[in-house]
Amino acid sequence: MSRDVNPVSPYVYPGLGIKRQGMILLDFIYDCCDALDVTYSELKGKSRKQDVVFARHCVSHCLRVREKKSYGDIGKLFNRDHATAVHHVRSLFWLMETEDHMRRKYTEFLSA
Repeated sequence: MSRDVNPVSPYVYPGLGIKRQGMILLDFIYDCCDALDVTYSELKGKSRKQDVVFARHCVSHCLRVREKKSYGDIGKLFNRDHATAVHHVRSLFWLMETEDHMRRKYTEFLSA
């Protein structure tokens, strides 16, 4: 799956005034999008399609658990508030507890 923006040379970061950590985080999100077959614009959008919603839940959960990001930071990445990020993380936990096929999809995502 192609990315929505052109890659930026790491030598340009200081000139753009962008923190390198932010670019690494976006690379992580783009890699997640590639693994889940959605685009970053779909992830940030308002789509309620099951695949897109599941991708949002997965990426939010990874950002919270693996990257130790705050709910506010996660919400900002998706143009939403912190409460929506909390809902994403909790919903994925509940889905994995009750739905075997969702647990398998999430496990496949983590192994990709």
